[in-house]
Amino acid sequence: MEAGEGHGMSCELVFFRKAWENELKAFVLDESQMDYVFLPAKALDVLNDEFCFSVVILWEDVPVGFFVLHFSEEVSLFTDHEYAVFLRAFSINQKHQGKGYAKAALNQLQNFMQTHFPQISEVVLTVNENNVPAQRLYEESGFSYVGKNKQGRSGMELGMHILLKR
Repeated sequence: MEAGEGHGMSCELVFFRKAWENELKAFVLDESQMDYVFLPAKALDVLNDEFCFSVVILWEDVPVGFFVLHFSEEVSLFTDHEYAVFLRAFSINQKHQGKGYAKAALNQLQNFMQTHFPQISEVVLTVNENNVPAQRLYEESGFSYVGKNKQGRSGMELGMHILLKR
C-alpha cells in the first residue's frame, strides 16, 4: 500500500502560509535533482507576484512538498487553451521522498483546481528531458507530453499537460 492510500492518513494541498516558511526554506533535494527544480526557498523569492500561487503539500499536517501555480503568458508556448496555468517548482523534501507523497499530491490536483480555480481547464508543466523519474511520475498521474519543448536552464524541457474535468 502506498503512503497516499488507506490508514486514514491523507495528503492535502493548501495555499502557502507564513507559518510554514522556515520549514519550507529548510527543504533539501538530492544533488542530482538540483539542476531540475527550484527549492521552495528560491521559488518563494522568484515566483512571488500576483500571478503566482504557492501551494504546500501536507501529509498529516507536515509540509512534505511544494509547488507554484503560475498564471504566465509563457503557458501559451505549450497550449492554445485560454484557461491554462503553469505548475512550477514541484518538489518533495528529500527526507520525505519515495513515500508516495508526490503521486498523492498530483492525484489531489484535480479537486484543488476545481475548488480554487474552477475556470482553469488545463495544467501545464515542463520537465527536463533527462529527468526520467519525474516524467514517469507525471505520466502516471495523468499528464501527457504535448509535443512542444523549450530550452531550459539545464537543457531541453518537455511540455506536459493534463486536461481538467469541469
